[in-house]
Amino acid sequence: MAHTLQQIIDAQRALLTDLLGNALGHYAQEIAHLLNDINQLDAYLRNTFHSLEHCKYVYVLDAHGVQISSTVNRYGADGTARGRDRSERPYMEHMHNPRIEFKLSDAYISRN
Repeated sequence: MAHTLQQIIDAQRALLTDLLGNALGHYAQEIAHLLNDINQLDAYLRNTFHSLEHCKYVYVLDAHGVQISSTVNRYGADGTARGRDRSERPYMEHMHNPRIEFKLSDAYISRN
């Protein structure tokens, strides 16, 4: 049976949504008590980044889409993005929809 390119993309998106959604949901519960201690939050993100093999960057935002943690990647943590307003970024669509716990954004070209 021949699959269309869109069917293949949809299947890969479903797989990534399941994989990342479950992992990030788990970590979100674990960091709740660290939100008032940015240094501990950054340390937790650095320690767990290796287990998120499909992520290039990991950071924590507040309820308004403002970054409160450092940006963590495979090289370490960069604190210069703390306070950055990411609320208008493409991946923030549906941020205030309480029915959506995790959404894999459409592909876009990052500044990086």
